[in-house]
This record gives sequence, structure tokens and C-alpha cells, in this order.
Amino acid sequence: MKSPLVILLLCVSNCLCQIDNIGWPNPDEKQCLQRLSLDEKHIGELVMAYAPGKLPDHDEDFSKFVHCRGIHMGIQNESGELNFENLVNVVKYFPEGIFNKNAAEDSIVGGNLSTQTVENCKKEVQGDNAGQTLIRMQNCIDNYLVKHFNS
Repeated sequence: MKSPLVILLLCVSNCLCQIDNIGWPNPDEKQCLQRLSLDEKHIGELVMAYAPGKLPDHDEDFSKFVHCRGIHMGIQNESGELNFENLVNVVKYFPEGIFNKNAAEDSIVGGNLSTQTVENCKKEVQGDNAGQTLIRMQNCIDNYLVKHFNS
């Protein structure tokens, strides 16, 4: 099942929220694009091309966008520090089908697995800037969940 996400926050998205071609950009995303004077088409292409664990972490504009979304979602502060408790709360509602092709339609990652995932990733990610750190966290979370569901 292919379900594009933005975090990020990713994640995420879900760079931490689910999107589809009709829902891009949502009002919060639009606010970030406008406030940071980012090219909506360029960021949208990156968002629409989402594949778990493969968010680009060397695109400066995308990093700025992801950091802005992270602040809005309460998973990152202005200085780039991650709020792991809030991140766990976001991850637990990720649709399992993003990571597991055999998942029931309405299944979500859930609390225990989201805590385990964030704990695993929080010691492994650090970027050169706030957005890159959040992108790397999202990629780590995605990779951990893909491995979990497919091993």
C-alpha cells in the first residue's frame, strides 16, 4: 500500500501527517511554505515522492520546511530539540499499512511499538541543522518499523 506522507516528521510526515494529491498543502503546510518563502512545487514533489526511510536529508529548503512542521506539531522546538514524548504520540497513530503490506486497513502502529521505535532512534540521529535532525529521525523511525513488520 502506497501512502504518501509529509513529517516529519517527518515524521515526518506523517513529514509527519498523511497527505494525498488533493490535500497538499494543508493550511499548516501552506503557512510554513509562505513564512519561509519556499517553492511549493519543489517541496510538494519531495512530499509526494515519499517512501518510508527515504526522505532527502540534504535539501536545505526541505529541511527548513520539516523543521517548521515539527514546531507546529510540537515534536521539535525552535532550537531543534526533539520532544520525544510528543514524537511517540505522533508515531503511535501512523497507519501500519505504510510499513506492512499485510496490515489491516485501519490498524495503527500503537503505543508500545512507537515508544520502542523512538527509543531506538533517538540516540542514533543528529543532523547539521534542526530540519535534518528531524528528517533523519523520521527515516530511522520508518526503517525501524519496516524492519519490524517485515522480519
